[in-house]
Amino acid sequence: MCEQELNHITARYQSLMIGHSAVVMAIGMVAGLLLMFQVLGEIQLWPLFSFKVLVPGTERAWRAAHLGPILNGILCIVLAQAFPLLKLKVSALKWSAWSLICMAWGNTVFYIFSIFGTNRGLSFGTDKFGQGNLADLLAYISAVAAAGAVFIALGVIAFAAFKKNK
Repeated sequence: MCEQELNHITARYQSLMIGHSAVVMAIGMVAGLLLMFQVLGEIQLWPLFSFKVLVPGTERAWRAAHLGPILNGILCIVLAQAFPLLKLKVSALKWSAWSLICMAWGNTVFYIFSIFGTNRGLSFGTDKFGQGNLADLLAYISAVAAAGAVFIALGVIAFAAFKKNK
């Protein structure tokens, strides 16, 4: 494969990662609004209106749902920018890109579902936080998938970076 084709494929995966990152970061921003409503116990748009609301979940869970997707999106974008420097082979590029996208979405799903869980989405069943429910199960599964995905991506990227420096 010629360098021009590889550059095109790299740019395509970078764009894909940036697009997915933008969406998960937007979800994080919406969670930030819900964090504010949860803390205040009301939706307030002064001087137009204000009304009481009961937003489920804890402040801690909403803070995580706000910051987590934003940080995962930033990580995904930063690592995408390293792809041209590393000159990854197409297979490594695909594995890294899709693993990082999976990481961003998996963690975002984890943060959102753990808000509605009873044991913070940290286990399948009962743990020190209580007996799990469906939201906990979905949070846990997505977190495990995200953790596996990020280790794959970081392994491929680290291998490529160290190989380049030989």
